[in-house]
Amino acid sequence: MDTLVKALTVAIFAALLYFVIDYIVGKISNAIDINSLAPTIKYYMCRLGIFDAVNIFVSLMIAGWFTNKILNYLSG
Repeated sequence: MDTLVKALTVAIFAALLYFVIDYIVGKISNAIDINSLAPTIKYYMCRLGIFDAVNIFVSLMIAGWFTNKILNYLSG
C-alpha cells in the first residue's frame, strides 16, 4: 500500500509540475510578444537554434531535479 501511495503522489506531482511549467511558459511568451517586436530577431533566433538550446537546457535541468526528488522520496 505504501508503494501505491508513493506512486500516486509522484504522478500527481508530475502532473502539477507539467501544468505549472506550461502556465509559466505561456505567461512569458505573452509578455515578450516577440512577433510584434521584431520578426527578424525571431527568425535569427530560430535559425541559430537558440530556442532549441534553451528548451533542451531547461528540460534537462527540470528532469534532473525531478528525478533526484523522486529518487529521494521513493528511497526514504
